[in-house]
Amino acid sequence: MRKILFDLFGLFMSVQNDEGVAGIHRAAHLSELGVDRAAFDHLYRAKRDPLDAGTQDYGEFLDAIGAELDVDFRSIPGLVDETERADVQSWSLHHEDMTTWLQELHDGGFHPNVLSNVPATHLAWLKENKPWIHLFDVSLFSCELGLAKPDHAIYRAAIDALGVDGDEILFFDDTYANVVGAREAGLRAVHFVGIEQAKRDVAAFLAGEDIGRSDMQ
Repeated sequence: MRKILFDLFGLFMSVQNDEGVAGIHRAAHLSELGVDRAAFDHLYRAKRDPLDAGTQDYGEFLDAIGAELDVDFRSIPGLVDETERADVQSWSLHHEDMTTWLQELHDGGFHPNVLSNVPATHLAWLKENKPWIHLFDVSLFSCELGLAKPDHAIYRAAIDALGVDGDEILFFDDTYANVVGAREAGLRAVHFVGIEQAKRDVAAFLAGEDIGRSDMQ
C-alpha cells in the first residue's frame, strides 16, 4: 500500500517571517550583548540539529551559539526562557489551505503521515494549540526520535514506522537537502513548492505513477 509522508514546517506550518526573527533578536538581547544579527542568524540555523533532535535543551542551544560568538547569553536572567518563547512564537502560524486539505484527506478515509524536525517545547505547544496535527496517522518528530533530517537514520526510522518498503512512500519537504537525504535513504521524495503541485503529485503517486525517485529530477 502506497503511503504519503509530509514535512510540517513550510508545508502546513509557516516558516519564520521577519517579525518573528526580530522577536528572537529582542528576546536574546543581541543589541545589549553586542551581537551581530547576521552572525547570530547563521549560527541559529547551523547549530539547530541537536535542539531539533532533543539532545540539547534551549539553554544548551544558546550556549553553543554563544561559544562561537564569545558571549554568555545566560548572563541576563530570564533570557533563555524569553528567547525560547519568542522562538516558538516565530514558528506559530499555519497555512489554512493545507490544513483544510489535510482535513479533507482524513474525512475521505486517507490518513497522511508526518515527519518533522521540531524541538520538544515547540512540539508540546503544537499539540496543545494546533488540533489538526492529530489528523496525521503516523507522526514522527525529531525530538522524540533523537534524530534530525537530513540524517539518513531518521528516514529509515520512518520506513520502519510506516511498515512498507521505502519505494512505497512519497515524502514531501520544502528543503531540498531533506529531499535528497530521503531519496538516498530509500524513500521517494518530492520538493514541495505549493499545494497545487502537492495535490497533483499525491494523486499521481496513489494512482500508481512512477514519481519521486532520485533518477527522476
